Amino acid sequence: MLENGTSTDKKYLFIRKSCYFFESQYSTCQRSNVPTFNVLYYLPMKKLPLVKLFVLDSDGVLTDGAVYISDKGDEFRRFHILDGLGLKRIMQKGIQVAVISSAKCEAVRHRMRVLGIEQVYLGVDDKLKCLKMICGALGITFAETAYMGDDLADVPVLKTVGFACAPANAVDDVKQIAHYICKQKGGQGAVREVCDRIWDGLKIED
Repeated sequence: MLENGTSTDKKYLFIRKSCYFFESQYSTCQRSNVPTFNVLYYLPMKKLPLVKLFVLDSDGVLTDGAVYISDKGDEFRRFHILDGLGLKRIMQKGIQVAVISSAKCEAVRHRMRVLGIEQVYLGVDDKLKCLKMICGALGITFAETAYMGDDLADVPVLKTVGFACAPANAVDDVKQIAHYICKQKGGQGAVREVCDRIWDGLKIED
């Protein structure tokens, strides 16, 4: 048993106490550097059913993080169709969805509009301040909010919300504070993976 309460069992490394778990494959654990085949993240059963708002970063989360630029200087982004379906499913269950991005790519707004997501905030320098505004307008607490980010600008928000998520491509500083680290990378199904976990939580509540 390690100082932070984790177990060094040969098959599993238990990071958090509680009963709701998600499994992801890693060769080592970022928190302890103990070699293991699986990392099993434990979360309280109450956290997922409480999610009423899912907020996402754009680049590196909804997209693969690459910026595609035409000869004319126009920027493009690549999105994954599975992510879109996942977002639609949880929205049909009454979960609010919003996007907060420091980038100013209108392709993100267009893609979200197609999915029926109107709360899209681009060119945001202070994401936490923006989240406070969103939560205040919707009457939703931070504890009822899930957030998914991949880089340093997302850290203040990830430390604040009830369910902090990171795609597999997230930087180490983000992974170290995330409640859940996806198997998939941003733009390659990571958002769908979290949506499915939220969906599972809704079924538990039912």
